[in-house]
Amino acid sequence: MFAASLQAAPAEACGLLGGRDGVATSHYPVPNVAPEPTERFVMDPAGQREAFTAMERRGEELVAIYHSHPSTGASPSKADLLSAHYLDAFYLIVGLRQGRPYLRAFRIHPRTRAAVEVRWLAVRPR
Repeated sequence: MFAASLQAAPAEACGLLGGRDGVATSHYPVPNVAPEPTERFVMDPAGQREAFTAMERRGEELVAIYHSHPSTGASPSKADLLSAHYLDAFYLIVGLRQGRPYLRAFRIHPRTRAAVEVRWLAVRPR
């Protein structure tokens, strides 16, 4: 996610993380096809379908949806909250502070649509 976010800047990067039991083990970058990709993200529908097909083949489920905010902080925007449709997934935002990526993780409350920050642990496989 960090490499994809740095490479896409100043545009927003986006993608999906697949895995099992809430543990992400696979990264699926998806092209951002937003008309203004430096302002927001829209996942390419074909890329999204490919990612979900690959997850299904691997016996994975959707764990998280990520995108980057290369020029603003790693907090969800109003547009991010309104476009959050997979409420069982984690929402990850990669911020770029002086060219250095950092991550914040959220769940979206199903009734209020408010972002609730959660702890996200990154563990490298052995």
